[in-house]
Amino acid sequence: MINFFRKTRQLFLTENPPDGRTGKFSKYLFYAIGEVFLVVFGILIALSIDNWNEDQNIRRTEKALLNEMKNELQMDLADMEYNIHFNKVRVNANEIVLESLKNTGPYNDTLNFYYANLMGGAYFMKNTSAFDNLNSMGFHIIKNDSLRIRITQLYSNIYKYADFLNANYIDNFYSTKLEPLIIRNIITDTIWMSAKPVNLSELAMNHEFKETIKTNIHSIWFLLGNYTDIRKEIIALIRQIDSEI
Repeated sequence: MINFFRKTRQLFLTENPPDGRTGKFSKYLFYAIGEVFLVVFGILIALSIDNWNEDQNIRRTEKALLNEMKNELQMDLADMEYNIHFNKVRVNANEIVLESLKNTGPYNDTLNFYYANLMGGAYFMKNTSAFDNLNSMGFHIIKNDSLRIRITQLYSNIYKYADFLNANYIDNFYSTKLEPLIIRNIITDTIWMSAKPVNLSELAMNHEFKETIKTNIHSIWFLLGNYTDIRKEIIALIRQIDSEI
């Protein structure tokens, strides 16, 4: 290698005499350097174009996912609005029935509607296809850090907590305590429309029934509080997605 550089130096001096005349080797060297520069420059441009194309593809994928997620969030919001309305009707019915049991007067048929709504429920059914797709593709697709965090927070934490509350209410209270007690003490004529006590005077003295209704009222209000919070989070996320797409 040293001999090569010595010969190259000697050839350069031979082709470039001290009088300043440009030799053949000098012209070749300048040409070779120019060729190398053009090759390197071309490679850098090609890499830059590839990176730009890749970034554009990621942005298109991001936009498609966010649009899909927005559509699902709008369905979640509609479902949540219904759940909130339905459960307000239920909690109101439970409160009216509980208060009516303090009254020793004759039974009023207007209570039939409220007895019919002691049971039944509307629980949040989330849509997660877009989030599942995002999870499989990688969260790096979402460029905005705060948006990525908000999405993860909603689907991984807030929605999961709602699932836990729903399952806990249904499995540990509604199915095991509330429903059997109401079936024993209430005659249903038309579901959610008309029902009445088997024996009003006995029901008014039934401590277990009244305490269970109280627990149901507290449980529904707790679910409503959670649903209201989720509704706010869904609206906030939809707005942030809109600003991103």
